[in-house]
Amino acid sequence: MRWPGFGTSRFCNGPSRTKIQGSDSATVRFVRLASCRRESAVVAMSYLGIDVGTSRTKAVAYDEDFRPLAESSTEYARLAPRPGWYEIDAAELGRAVRHVIGACGRQCTADPIRWISFSVFGGGTSAVDAESRPLLNVISTTDKRAQPHAEDWAERFGRDRTYGITGITTHASLMLPKVLWIAAHLDRPERIDRYVTAAELVQAALGIRPKMDLAT
Repeated sequence: MRWPGFGTSRFCNGPSRTKIQGSDSATVRFVRLASCRRESAVVAMSYLGIDVGTSRTKAVAYDEDFRPLAESSTEYARLAPRPGWYEIDAAELGRAVRHVIGACGRQCTADPIRWISFSVFGGGTSAVDAESRPLLNVISTTDKRAQPHAEDWAERFGRDRTYGITGITTHASLMLPKVLWIAAHLDRPERIDRYVTAAELVQAALGIRPKMDLAT
């Protein structure tokens, strides 16, 4: 069974349309939900802002005049299987986002949510298989396990050269060193179909085909 979002949509009854601006932790993602309701049946609409952090996801809904209508928040465990390692369960992350959307949506029945904007913590990295199932927890931003890979990459490839091509550094908190760690240490790495960010996993959990700036 495919993980939600990397295949068909389960978030609403019709196909979603997305407008994406920015990249990394400052990315703003606008998800058009018009297909979930008939355009002609809805006059008022509201906007939902979601902040996905490393231990909590928060959401606030606003009307067209940006007056707050609803809010919701939920926590999840920040796992530390070894000293300096910090992880988040990918399934828990998806459930948290769906929870705050549902909670706010139930408070906005007279002013339906029509747009969703996300801010997702940067540096979170995982890998998925050919069926788009996560193969490991999301390695969080502050995780230090990839530091040797960051230093090795900087020595062999060059910090300035990496920055000139990608616009990012070789710091262990970012995606590149984590990808190198996963490739070197994941059991049966041949199962890896692609590497994904936390933002992509959040999109997938909502039934949206993930899109991400390739420089991330």
